[in-house]
Amino acid sequence: MAGVSLRDKNKKMTEETIIKHQIKDYLNLCRVFWFPLLQGLGSYKGLPDIFLAYNGKVIACEIKKKKGFLSPFQFKFKQNWEASGNRYLVARSVEDVEKLLKEYEYFITDIENEQEKRTVF
Repeated sequence: MAGVSLRDKNKKMTEETIIKHQIKDYLNLCRVFWFPLLQGLGSYKGLPDIFLAYNGKVIACEIKKKKGFLSPFQFKFKQNWEASGNRYLVARSVEDVEKLLKEYEYFITDIENEQEKRTVF
């Protein structure tokens, strides 16, 4: 089965669930620390599916299928999270997460290069 990991071969999964598994597998492969948030009675409405920590940043990540959209509560959480100076990603594929991680790699590399230039012995 293309696009589905072996652990899921006997389950009928939605497009969004398949994308979630692919993204989680990718993050594990890249050794990125992440954790899921499970909604329950009394939890804050609009929380993202996962948070990931990478190069000193904490990123909220909501995983959606190709044509999925944020609920009003998710959109409000996104606004509040970004207003606090944090990054929020609506991921529709592994490529979206890969692009984000590469942005942070380049950002960190640029900072390190600038620090090396300033450090003169």
